[in-house]
Amino acid sequence: MLATMTNARWTRLAVAYFLLATASLVWPLFSTFGNHVEPRVFGMPWSLCYVLGVVTANAVVLLGLYFARVVDSREVSGADGAEEHGAAGGRR
Repeated sequence: MLATMTNARWTRLAVAYFLLATASLVWPLFSTFGNHVEPRVFGMPWSLCYVLGVVTANAVVLLGLYFARVVDSREVSGADGAEEHGAAGGRR
């Protein structure tokens, strides 16, 4: 499934995910889901664990995008054309 999705689709999904993650950290979603002291998770209040969970999920998604090279593939395709025209990137 990873190979069949285009880079543009991965980018759109990543933007949608990060918008949802941002929305989950502000009102009204945070006050609904994360603004509680109980239950305690490993001795920490739920509100702290909620925020740490969102930040950890963001890091995992960014790591996945990095290993998928979604953003770099555009730069590489542009760099190939620059190499054909010399080191100055096509400007002489």
